[in-house]
Amino acid sequence: DPAAAQQAREAQEQLYNTYLSAARKQVVRNIEYPRRAVNDNIEGLVMVRIKVDRSGALNSFEIAQSAHELLDEAAEKAVKKATPFPKPADNLEGSNFEMLIPIVFKLTQ
Repeated sequence: DPAAAQQAREAQEQLYNTYLSAARKQVVRNIEYPRRAVNDNIEGLVMVRIKVDRSGALNSFEIAQSAHELLDEAAEKAVKKATPFPKPADNLEGSNFEMLIPIVFKLTQ
């Protein structure tokens, strides 16, 4: 039944997006803006790629897009502090979840 298959795919996509959102929030909550970056007015976007298993353990981490050494380090620290990640929903298929998480470092004026 193509309609049922489509519905199942959409349900999986929604579960994945919900999980991605929870993982992203957990990383963002752990960001500490480096004092030196603040003093030097350094801003930027760091993209991190993480892979998390079903238990919420971090299996891999890489900087997919670098901004500045200080910001990259802060992004890595935030990811490490965010572990373990929440466990994905039981009905989300897969054993590993790769996520691309944007981390924005923006100074407020």
